Amino acid sequence: MTLVFGSTGFLGKTFFSEPVPNLIAVDRGRYDFSKPLTPAFLDFLTISRAKSAIILTAISSPDDCLKDPTYSEAVNVAGTVALLKELKARRIKPVFFSTDHVFNGQMGNYREDDAYTPITLYGRQKVRAETFIRETFSDYLILRTSKQVAMRVDDKNTLSEMALKLLAEQKIRCA
Repeated sequence: MTLVFGSTGFLGKTFFSEPVPNLIAVDRGRYDFSKPLTPAFLDFLTISRAKSAIILTAISSPDDCLKDPTYSEAVNVAGTVALLKELKARRIKPVFFSTDHVFNGQMGNYREDDAYTPITLYGRQKVRAETFIRETFSDYLILRTSKQVAMRVDDKNTLSEMALKLLAEQKIRCA
């Protein structure tokens, strides 16, 4: 079994767009990363018998992190690390979705041995979570994504945002 944290978010919706055997969706109703772990959640982790956990949950907008640094810290670092400690105790392998924001973007084509150079609060928060994983686990996977897109209308989808702005005859800011 594999637990998927953040099952109702942008990437989580993609994981569950089709039925997938052996995936267990974990949404905010079961575990809210901004709050302490509950005994009921710890029991769930134990009885799930999961071998791995995909961690998609994050406050992933750099602007949202700046607007509410306390909340983004609670989700992106404190809540993630609390979960990771429990995964470690139960020998559950983390598959952590991170970001290219852990680098400053000046060089490009980054490698795993390149030094972290985040310039956003979001990037610095993800560095802390990645560092905890690297220092704590011997078996883990960290996936760094850039901006994701999907073939569905979603407020977190760059293509949707652009299409809606074009329809409203608004300007689109892009590089």
